[in-house]
Amino acid sequence: MTIPPFYKPVVLEMPIEAYAKIAVDGGIWLAGEIVAHEPGAPFAPDPTYVYKPRHRTAVIGGLGELDEPRRHHMFIEGFLALPENGAKSTFRRLLVTHTEMLHEALRADWSRRSSKILMREDARPRAIAVATQLLPKPRNVH
Repeated sequence: MTIPPFYKPVVLEMPIEAYAKIAVDGGIWLAGEIVAHEPGAPFAPDPTYVYKPRHRTAVIGGLGELDEPRRHHMFIEGFLALPENGAKSTFRRLLVTHTEMLHEALRADWSRRSSKILMREDARPRAIAVATQLLPKPRNVH
């Protein structure tokens, strides 16, 4: 008689670079949704724009203005905000077990992606405006 194992061994369904690519795409989409968000309305990212993010060029420029930890945080949140794709649980495990590898893959994919977008001088103020929208709001500390 065979006893089934207590756990199912998990093998990555795809290379870590594929998770990074999805995360960067998700971060660009989520950032576009933040920029397109109506002030005062409840924030609910629209999944219909996942494959064609709103304000894509300005968002990429805005993300480029952020420091790396904030940019990576946006990528991670973007991945987790995507509609269910079957890879979120593995991605969450990667965040815990392979953090540095994931950040290196995010860095490489972002570098490749952002170098393709050439920022014109007249687009820079828009990118800075987008970056300020992506920064967390200051908290009142008493």
